[in-house]
Order: sequence, then structure tokens, then C-alpha cells
Amino acid sequence: MNVTRRCSGLLLALVLCAPASLALSEREVARILREAKSSAGSVDLQGDALAQLAWPADGQAQRQVASVARDELILFGRLGVAPLRRALLSADERYSADIVAALIICQRFMTEGVAADYLPALEDAVWFGSVDARRLAIHELARHQHRSSMLVWIDSAYEHPALVIPVVRALRYLRDDRARFYLDELLHSDNAEWRGAAADALATIGGHSADVLRAAALEDDEELQSLAMSYMLPVTGVDDLTTLHEFIVRHAEAGGELYERVRQRAIHLEGILERQMAQDSASEGDPDY
Repeated sequence: MNVTRRCSGLLLALVLCAPASLALSEREVARILREAKSSAGSVDLQGDALAQLAWPADGQAQRQVASVARDELILFGRLGVAPLRRALLSADERYSADIVAALIICQRFMTEGVAADYLPALEDAVWFGSVDARRLAIHELARHQHRSSMLVWIDSAYEHPALVIPVVRALRYLRDDRARFYLDELLHSDNAEWRGAAADALATIGGHSADVLRAAALEDDEELQSLAMSYMLPVTGVDDLTTLHEFIVRHAEAGGELYERVRQRAIHLEGILERQMAQDSASEGDPDY
């Protein structure tokens, strides 16, 4: 190792150990980044060098250097994604949300396609990142309709209850019917916020997920009945008339605003069913030509 390389390594070590309040000139910051990239060699390794300056493994970042290194790595575009993924797994957890944010910005700077490491990196964040990092990653994975990561989100919500609502919102956006099993658990939980969010998601997803609400609307728990019915009511069809009528019978004595809405919905759907039956009957009577 020559003297120049030894000096460069010493300078980087001093920077990484320097307190965040230590002021450096723009020229000094630029020199530190230049020497870090020069020592690294290839573009991929330059990305790793910048990531180490931005989010050092020991958690001792120099604010000015870290900020500029982060911005420059984002501008690597597609070539910056793999170094960012590696940084996510090696850096102090307190940096993970910022790394995910940088990863998202990096991808959005690209004009074509999704980088190969992008979605796997977001999955890594859901597995290993801080709660804030996981929240960002789950939202972005849902935006990309990344259905294969759905169970990872749910596992993360089991581990961190603070993620339950973000996960439910992501499942609602994803509209994957397989989510109904987890949402059914939440619907029967003791947490009112979780129950409401789960009911909303089940109604939005529809299909077999809506069947979970139909069953809940006829359970013995009156609070659960009302919750399930209030969310399923806007998406009910003529096939739901039996459920609506049973709800009406159960709540006829108590009445109330929801009872009246259900009654009016049943009347509306009965009118639709009558018109359908009349139309079908008329069609059966038409002669064949």
C-alpha cells in the first residue's frame, strides 16, 4: 500500500469517527467522496464506498459527508440499487428507513423498468429493517402489486403490532383474496381499530373476503354484527337478501340508523330482483326466430 492510499484510508477513518457537528468545507467533502470512489475502483464498489460514508456500519456518520454521499449514490440510478440493498443489510438499523427512502428515490429516477434488486431489497427491509423502514417498504411493495411478499408483511405485523394498520391498508390496495384469513383474525380481535380496518379491507377485496363479512354479520356478537354489516352493506347484491333479512329480524326491536339502512337496501335489492325475474319471464315467452 502506498503513502497516498494510507493517507486516504486515514482520512476516511477520521471522517467516520468525527462528530456530526464537525463542519467541513464543500471542497473537503468533495475530496473525501472523490478519494473514496477512487480507492474503490469499479462503479459497483464505488456505490458501496458511498453507502459506507452515508450509513456507516458503526452508526457514526459525519452529517455533511453522509448527506452528499447519499445524494450521489441515488444518482447512480440502476447501478445504485445493489449497493443500497447491501447497505440495508450491513448498516446500523437506525439508518434502515433512510436507506429504504433512498432506494425508492433511486428507482423513481430510472426511466425504464424496475431494477433486479429493487423488490428483493424492499423485502429485505420488511424482514430486517426498523418499523419505519418496514412501513415504507410495505407501502412500496403494495404499489408494485408484489403479491409474493404478502405473507412477509403479515409476519412483520405479527412481530410489530404498530405495522398492523399499514399492512391492512396494503392488503386492501393489493386486493388479494388470500388475505381474508389474516383479516378474519383481526376482525375477531379485541382491537377496535384493527377490526374496523379489517372490515373495510374485506369489503374492498370482495369475493371470498366478503363472505367473511357476511358470516360475521350473523354472529352472536352484536357489535361485530353491526360492524360487519355496515361495511358489507354498500357492496351487497340480490344474493345477500337472505343475510339482510335475517339481520333485519334480529334488530327489528332495537331499530336504529343501521337497521333502517339495511331495511332500505333490502327493499332496493328486492325491486332489482323482481325486475330481473320479470325480464327473465318475458324472455322465456318470446318465440324463437
